[in-house]
Amino acid sequence: MGVESRTYDIPDLVLSDTFHEWFTVTNDQIIEKLNRLEIYTLGGLSIASQGTVVGDGISAGLGSGGELYIEVGSTINKDIVFNGSITVNGSTTTINSSNFTVDDYNLILGATTEQVADETIMDISGASAGGGIIVTGASGDKEFLWQYPNSAWNSNQNIKLAENKALLDEVRIAQGMSGGNATKGLIFGFTAGTTG
Repeated sequence: MGVESRTYDIPDLVLSDTFHEWFTVTNDQIIEKLNRLEIYTLGGLSIASQGTVVGDGISAGLGSGGELYIEVGSTINKDIVFNGSITVNGSTTTINSSNFTVDDYNLILGATTEQVADETIMDISGASAGGGIIVTGASGDKEFLWQYPNSAWNSNQNIKLAENKALLDEVRIAQGMSGGNATKGLIFGFTAGTTG
């Protein structure tokens, strides 16, 4: 019984078998048949019918000799889980998702293989002229960007501080207020002896 029936029972070997019998079973029968293994059916296809089976962006087909061909399409209509690191090499990566979550606490921007000078960030970031976060909207972009000319974070939007939350620079610079003091907006603090 050979591979033509798609099944093969390996005969038992016993200690009384001669070396020739062992050689015949292992080399002439088992190994020879392993080398002749072919794909006989695939999703209802056979060597006689050949053709291709397509599903969720992954297709598989059979050749005339029983060869298996697998191809991944540009679109896969199925959830995928990668248990490993992923590297995407391209000029643009687009994520169309309602929610984007990251387990890490750090989101690193500009992690190129070469160190980039601060002033160069202005050149390679395009119209944003800096590096940071841009939220697009009908009324225009809302930006929070680090920019080189003043080496500081710059925003084209108002920044609101919650009650008792402050901007800090070793000493409290500005603190949000609420309640009866809300109309005062912010309380500014200055280092003793500093004028101007």
